[in-house]
Amino acid sequence: MSYFRLSQSRNNRIYYYLSGHLRRLYPKSLLNLDLDKLQDSIQNFDENDMYGRLDYYCKINDSFLLESSTEKLSEIRLIHGTYSLDMFEYTRFFSPEYRLAYEFGDVTHVPNIPSMVKSRPVVDNDNSILVTNLRTLNDAKKINAICVLDNDKALNILQLSSLIKDSSFVIANDTGPAHMSAHLNAKGLTLFGSHTTAHKVSIERENFKAIQVSDLNKLSANKVFEKIEEKIN
Repeated sequence: MSYFRLSQSRNNRIYYYLSGHLRRLYPKSLLNLDLDKLQDSIQNFDENDMYGRLDYYCKINDSFLLESSTEKLSEIRLIHGTYSLDMFEYTRFFSPEYRLAYEFGDVTHVPNIPSMVKSRPVVDNDNSILVTNLRTLNDAKKINAICVLDNDKALNILQLSSLIKDSSFVIANDTGPAHMSAHLNAKGLTLFGSHTTAHKVSIERENFKAIQVSDLNKLSANKVFEKIEEKIN
């Protein structure tokens, strides 16, 4: 049980960094075997559904060129910490000669060229930026949570903004919607594990506060409810 919790916890720094660096040492020649196993494990695969989802996320219809200074995958350094390790979990399956544009940190603008970002820039009249993904919706169904959708699809950024403004209280982990709630002066709480701190990302406001714990798996619902009552009363 201890090993299971260790391996499942995204907030366990030792396990996270150890597994991240071990991936970097994994032989490139064996990654194709893992990819084949992954493809074989997919059940009821529908190619049309996949492309439909990709079209929904990606609104690029025209060709584009990367700048000459764009780094190759093999040139991306680890100075970005968790950003680099999270990205490498997926880029390792591609040729190290491929080039990738990326911007890490709390990006508030839309890059000039298609880039990999961790945050979700908010701009006027841009309905292509989504606020959740298919896996999140599937997880919500498992616990019978009510999902606010638009014709069975995730809300876009403008719809989410309206939803937050109309909410009495927002509870979220360290995500884009949480940062939006803080900037929109909504009342609420955000939950932080050990991956970073609320102070570091400057998320707390007069009406929006954070609960910081070393392990989110050990944060009880009662503790969260107590904080909610404090803020409401």
